[in-house]
Amino acid sequence: MASSKSVLHIITGLGRGGAEHMLYKLLSAMDGNLANHHVLSLGSGGPYAEKIRALGIPVHELGMRMGRPNPMHLLRLRGLVRKLNPDLVHGWMYHGILAARLAAQGRPVVAGVRQSLYRLADEKFATRLVIRVVASLSPSLAALTYNAHLSLDQHRDIGFSSKKACVIPNGFDPDRLRPDPKVGARLRAELVFNRMPLLFFMRHAFIR
Repeated sequence: MASSKSVLHIITGLGRGGAEHMLYKLLSAMDGNLANHHVLSLGSGGPYAEKIRALGIPVHELGMRMGRPNPMHLLRLRGLVRKLNPDLVHGWMYHGILAARLAAQGRPVVAGVRQSLYRLADEKFATRLVIRVVASLSPSLAALTYNAHLSLDQHRDIGFSSKKACVIPNGFDPDRLRPDPKVGARLRAELVFNRMPLLFFMRHAFIR
């Protein structure tokens, strides 16, 4: 039986990147009976758009160009949220979090911060502005998730709320990391073979 609960994930784009990959991994591991998922990319295209669609999950594209805000995009975004009527909005990365908060219209918003922030001054001016706005809005979020304790500490130090913050480390499939004895033996043999010319040179160059 399909679940009546739904989640809308809003992300900056679906090109190649760590957050995009983790969104794909999360969706590929989700039980469709627990919730229905939709993904909204503020940009357009990207390899992960096709990967997510291949999972049977709808992907919506707003076609925004970062750094060039357009009020019409916000109106389209809010209209799409009303149409989909999700129970939860999940914002990924700073621009996605801001978009989720502005478009949620009273729905709970979970923020996913997926980077360290050593120096705010190193970010572009527009990104710094978005980060500051998200920090000011953070107390109204249902939850803030980080993928590292360092990231949580850094964002707390620049004004992000820590009351509803938690760390959820990146997940990995242990079955893909199991050692393969045959591959290991072949790799060791290759390393020994590749070292032989170097060892031969060192022996004749430095040992009299």
